[in-house]
Amino acid sequence: MVTSLRRKLGVLSLGARLYERAIDRVASLGLSSGSVYDALHLESAEGAGCRRLHTYNLGHFQRLGPEGLAVLAP
Repeated sequence: MVTSLRRKLGVLSLGARLYERAIDRVASLGLSSGSVYDALHLESAEGAGCRRLHTYNLGHFQRLGPEGLAVLAP
């Protein structure tokens, strides 16, 4: 499983602008703390053109208002 999954994943660099967008997104919704980490994942996925984001914390991502991608729980 690990070998086949590794072929489908990539590494993204998180620049300052991505952090700024994530913090702005969280602040505009009145959220804080761990929501920033969720927003970083979401901003990264959106910026990379992903179509889906899989998570065990569906509500955490839905409250961030994902744009252009489906947020799914296993």
